[in-house]
Amino acid sequence: QTDTVMSVILYLDPLFDKDICKGASAGCRKSCLINSGRMRMQNAVDARRNRTTFLRENPELFMTQLKGELLQAYALATKQGKMLDVRLNGTSDLDWSEIYAEFPYIHFHEYTKRPELAEKLAQFENVHITFSKHEGHSMDDVKQVLFKGINVAVVFKKNVPDQYNGIDVIDGDAHDRRWEDVAGRIVGLK
Repeated sequence: QTDTVMSVILYLDPLFDKDICKGASAGCRKSCLINSGRMRMQNAVDARRNRTTFLRENPELFMTQLKGELLQAYALATKQGKMLDVRLNGTSDLDWSEIYAEFPYIHFHEYTKRPELAEKLAQFENVHITFSKHEGHSMDDVKQVLFKGINVAVVFKKNVPDQYNGIDVIDGDAHDRRWEDVAGRIVGLK
């Protein structure tokens, strides 16, 4: 399916500015994506920090540039005959409602650790949201979000089970096209 989808992701630095990932727990910060693979390379660290500083120090200019980059990506995807899929919260947990509303023709998919944000963003037709459980969330939190038709990502240390607390589990490591998943499921990740 990658031949029909062009994906772009925005990476900010949640450890440099803790407000960038408001829903993060201690466990999240410890196992954050920025601590793995190429994300640890100095050029990637510098790029995330520069973007985060730019967002904090000049939010209006940041948003103007972001909107321009989204338009460029959309034009390129359209030229290639692909659907543009954007994740603005690659390593953050921010409310980008202004962007989602301004670009209804762009498909976004996001993860959030904030139940209230998951519910808010689920109202956008062009946003697919997955709630991301951490150690501070209870099964009641999980069931409340699932009841609203929002899938819940759960990380497993070894194998991804077929069920989690009686709820069917999708293998979330097979792909990252969460919008293709059946609703009301756990998205199992290793």
